[in-house]
Amino acid sequence: MSDYCKQLLDEYPPVVGSSFVFANPETKLPYSAAYLGRLSRPFLDRLKAAPGDRRVVTHDSRHSLVSRLARGGLGAMPAMKIVGHKTAAMHWRYMHVSEEDTATARRILDRKRSR
Repeated sequence: MSDYCKQLLDEYPPVVGSSFVFANPETKLPYSAAYLGRLSRPFLDRLKAAPGDRRVVTHDSRHSLVSRLARGGLGAMPAMKIVGHKTAAMHWRYMHVSEEDTATARRILDRKRSR
């Protein structure tokens, strides 16, 4: 664990009487995964990216996954099922098309047109 991560953990107060790192002070039990995700967001958002990189947060990986599934040729419905999107609108919000994706699509269309 990096010194920076240790510092972030040290800022989070321990719960007396609990052996869990992230415990509910009232129950002394771990928080639910959903609550822990919201709780950790301020810490995760403070993690530093490599020099020159734009700010990176863990949620970016969800956008990357949806985009890569599409780029790999997986249809929208199976991809939505994998990532848990209930609506196409939400799925499209997470899918990003790069210039390279657009160029590849044009090459495919040109090849089909020339046949």
